[in-house]
Amino acid sequence: MTGSGRASSTQGSISFACGTGPLVAITAIGDGGVSFSADGAETAVAKGSIAAVGPYQISVIDAAGDAARFQVVPAH
Repeated sequence: MTGSGRASSTQGSISFACGTGPLVAITAIGDGGVSFSADGAETAVAKGSIAAVGPYQISVIDAAGDAARFQVVPAH
């Protein structure tokens, strides 16, 4: 993680946030992309795509197996 933010892992569940913003959970990672949950709404973001997830824009750069690389920025 680069920039200001925080991440946590609890009982196999991973969450993160930018700065002091709300947490977003990673709900699934697969070869096609990553699913995130924010404020009770789940959003699937395909590899190579950008989507709004809660108050953030998330770009999934790569996803394969159980690993993913993505970029998160606050939506304005």
